[in-house]
Order: sequence, then structure tokens, then C-alpha cells
Amino acid sequence: MFCLAGCKDTDNGISVSLLADYNVDGQAILTDSLCYHNDAGNAFMINEIQWFISHIEIKNEKGEWLPLNENGDIHYLEYQPQECNPFHWQSIPKGQYNAMRFTFGLDEADNKTGLFSNPPESEMFWPEPLGGGYHYMKINGKWLNSEGNLVPMCIHLGIGQNAQLTEFYHNHFSVEIPFDEPIGQNDFSLTISMNINNWFRNPHICDFNDWGSGIMQNQSAQQTLKENGCDVFSVSAKSK
Repeated sequence: MFCLAGCKDTDNGISVSLLADYNVDGQAILTDSLCYHNDAGNAFMINEIQWFISHIEIKNEKGEWLPLNENGDIHYLEYQPQECNPFHWQSIPKGQYNAMRFTFGLDEADNKTGLFSNPPESEMFWPEPLGGGYHYMKINGKWLNSEGNLVPMCIHLGIGQNAQLTEFYHNHFSVEIPFDEPIGQNDFSLTISMNINNWFRNPHICDFNDWGSGIMQNQSAQQTLKENGCDVFSVSAKSK
């Protein structure tokens, strides 16, 4: 689980915290274990999940979007087996909030080489010949190929490119998710959940045998995962 934040209520408004959790069709993440299968029948394990979320906003009852940018617009997240100390947003106006939206990854304006100077963010760099900037996400692990060999699984999303490295494609995308019920008269938390298998199933079923171990120079795979990102995420809201 990765936590972004909580703080106490203030006289100027309420606080919002954000947690992220990860699952494979409802199964908790168990690293270094070949216990998961995608819809193509590939057996795989997960060792590491790292990604960027940016431009987080919540929508009020008037349909207005409120940016949560007190700590900047870009946040690095990673899978951790235990809870951790989070970011926080405070002095949020009390009201009724009914949806959340964000950018998966970094958009063209943000995704510039040299943006981060310190790890772990700086270690998410994307090679300059491939477009530069930073990875949107890394899911690292291993999978069992059709020959029965356990090989690396490097699901790395970022800027795509053509074969000649003369054109580049931005594969970030926007996610908007309504809450089950409006919230916001008191401090509240948001939990964003990533179902790893949904990256590989809808609308395209992905067979790792078609990709091999890495996809950084495979724009077709990048585009497929971008389109599959439509239902990877869900959000729950809860009063503190």
C-alpha cells in the first residue's frame, strides 16, 4: 500500500488524504510469487510497482473541479507492503464532492528531462533517444513464456516512438471516477485501487508471448495498455 497523506481538520476547511492500493482481480499483491494469471493464460509474478499520478482534482456539487496541488501537481507512488507516511492536502473547502480525476503519468508540459534531481523520482527517467522525460509506470516481475522459461516482465509505460525515432507519442491519459456517495463536510480519505490484470484485458486481451520481456520501444503495446487503462482504477471515499 502507498499512502499520500492525512492531516487534522483546520479552522479554514477540511483535510483530504489519499491512499493507493494494488490487487490482481481482488488478490492482494504477493511479491516474488508466480501466483497470478492474466486472461491470455500467462502466469506471472510482481516484484515492483512504481508510477506517477498528476493533476489530481475533486469535483464539487456545482460541477467545479478543485485542484489538489498544495504539494505540487506530480506525485510518485510505489507499492509497499506496509502503510507509510503520506502527503496531505488541507484547508479544502467544506462541501459536497462527488468525483475525482487525475492524469495517469505525466503530460507533455510536465514530462521534461531533468525535472527530478533526486531518487526515487529521478530513477524513473526515460532514455533521451526514446523521447526523454520519465516513465509513467513500471511494473516489474517475471512471467512464464510458451517455452516454459521464467523470463523478465517489464511493463514500462512512457513516451512511444516510431521505428526511426523521428516521431514520438504521448501515452498519458486522463482518469475520471465518480464516488459512490458525495462526501466533504468533514475530513475524508480517498483510496485509489489499481487492478493489475485490468491493464491486460479490456478492450484488448494481452498475451505476453506477443510482446516479449519489454515494451519500451513497442508503441503498439504502449497504445494497447493506454486503451486498456479505461477501467484499471477505482476510487472509494470515506469520512475520517
